Amino acid sequence: MVAPWRQVSEEPLPQLGHTEDSHFEALFLHGLDTPPELRAALATIGVDLERLVKRYPSTLFNASVDLARSYLYATASSREAADRELGRKFAAGFMRTIPGKLLNVALPFLSIRALLSRLPRYARLGRDDLTVETEPGQDGGLRLLVVDPATARPFFFLGALEQALDRLSQPYRTTLVQVDAWRFEVHVTWHE
Repeated sequence: MVAPWRQVSEEPLPQLGHTEDSHFEALFLHGLDTPPELRAALATIGVDLERLVKRYPSTLFNASVDLARSYLYATASSREAADRELGRKFAAGFMRTIPGKLLNVALPFLSIRALLSRLPRYARLGRDDLTVETEPGQDGGLRLLVVDPATARPFFFLGALEQALDRLSQPYRTTLVQVDAWRFEVHVTWHE
């Protein structure tokens, strides 16, 4: 569910940063069945899936997700639905990377609150410029405040988050609040 849009103050954004190769590996080598045409398109923008480099500009990861959406989800009902599904595929694929395998070991032992409280640290496993902060929500849940200077992808983030939360087998509800082009909030509620 998406809540109404609202504006926030014009706080300075963090510097654009880098995305680790594990993000490309997660989405394109483990999460998706990446067809040759998409592999070729990725190569034209500087992502050779056969020879990934350690770090890429975060804007290049966004461009890669855009290509995946255009090649694999062109008939999706909306861009938001496609991004959400790509986020789910990314999170599933991330669990098959080395950093993801470490996280996967801990997941069965975490509550929703514990997972969300660790999310700021987990979000930086592959992005040095992505900032996630948590604070108590009015309804007993938690609010996630996300800043992405490479242009926020709230539905991609939401899909990845929901994929992780689904692994905990505890009912939850997410509400997305779009704030601006670089910031958004996700409210997560559940019953303990």
